[in-house]
Amino acid sequence: MICYMYFADIGIMCMEKGQSAGFSLIELVIVVMIIGVLGAIALPRLSRAATSADHTAVAETLLRPGEAFTLYYAKNGSWPKDVTPGLVPAEMADYLHERDMDGSPLGGRYDWQEWESIGHGPGGVHVSIINVKDWSAAKEVDKLIDDGNLKTGSVIKHSQYLLYTLEK
Repeated sequence: MICYMYFADIGIMCMEKGQSAGFSLIELVIVVMIIGVLGAIALPRLSRAATSADHTAVAETLLRPGEAFTLYYAKNGSWPKDVTPGLVPAEMADYLHERDMDGSPLGGRYDWQEWESIGHGPGGVHVSIINVKDWSAAKEVDKLIDDGNLKTGSVIKHSQYLLYTLEK
């Protein structure tokens, strides 16, 4: 008989010669199953957290230019002129960088629209995402910024645009 001292509970374990001190196959299978169940519980939650973080990032990318354009208006008393999607108006150089208007995680490109001067669209002044590909995610972004309804409020769907309205 061989005896080993172990410190987990300060005790002594004795075995017959030829016996192994390792885990049995059943014990290992149970541990692997427990780890699998815990992983199955944790992975969907991690996925939802990552999706929620993506929606928050999109909301931030709409709000940041909106704040910059509003600050410009407060200082100058007028809105900058409409420009090509993805570009920042030249007069906004001190307020906004081109990287702030890069492609959107919802698909498409960001755009600055001052539709009052060009006479089409729903009117008003907007920061928008053109050619949105994921409208369910756009609705989640709307919930973060506004009322969660893409037909009402300051974040709306208009044709292929997701509009964040600064002024009507």
